[in-house]
Parts: sequence; C-alpha cells; structure tokens
Amino acid sequence: MDILPILLSAALAYFLGSVPFGIVMARLFGLGDLRRIGSGNIGATNVLRTGHKPAAFLTLVGDVGKGTAAVLLARALARPSNLLVLDEPTNDLDAETLELLEDLLLGFTGTMLLVSHDR
Repeated sequence: MDILPILLSAALAYFLGSVPFGIVMARLFGLGDLRRIGSGNIGATNVLRTGHKPAAFLTLVGDVGKGTAAVLLARALARPSNLLVLDEPTNDLDAETLELLEDLLLGFTGTMLLVSHDR
C-alpha cells in the first residue's frame, strides 16, 4: 500500500476542515464576531441566531461541503492513476536511449502529457 496518497489525503482533509465557514460568512455579511454571539460556537446554528438566514445556509453548505470534498479528494488520490507527464523527455538523449524511450512510450496505454518548451 502506497502511503503518499494517505498522507496527502490527511493533509488536505485537515486543511479543508480548518476553514471556519461560520466566521467567514459572519465577516462577509457583516454580522459581527460569532464567538461573542449566542452560544459562542462558529457553526450554522449560531449564524442563524444572528437572524441572517442566507449566511446560516451558506455556513451549513460550506461545513457539509468541506467534509464531502475531503472524502472525494481522498477517493481520487487513492484510485490508481494512468497518467504519464513528461517534461522535455528527449532533452540530451543519445539515439539509443531515444529509441528505447520511444518503444516504451508506444507501449503505454494510459494518458500521456508531453511538455515542450520549443518555439
């Protein structure tokens, strides 16, 4: 099992989870500091206590969305990929190595992205 997708998924989930949508929406809509209103929590219920239903709804969507996004990102990273990205793959290759690379690339069945900086 490859550990890199797991670590990357965990880091992305942590980053997404750290976005306080209640505070973000309260600031965007000019509702004041949520931590000093109602229960002091930064969730959608406390945003709703400010009387601003659209801000509360957007907070709820943001909170649910960040959890959903973390799961979808983890699923995408855990899935085997069939993408080959080559940046200037033929630079400084002799004829024999170039022929070997060509044979290997012809046998590749996935998606290939070749980057060239030629004009």
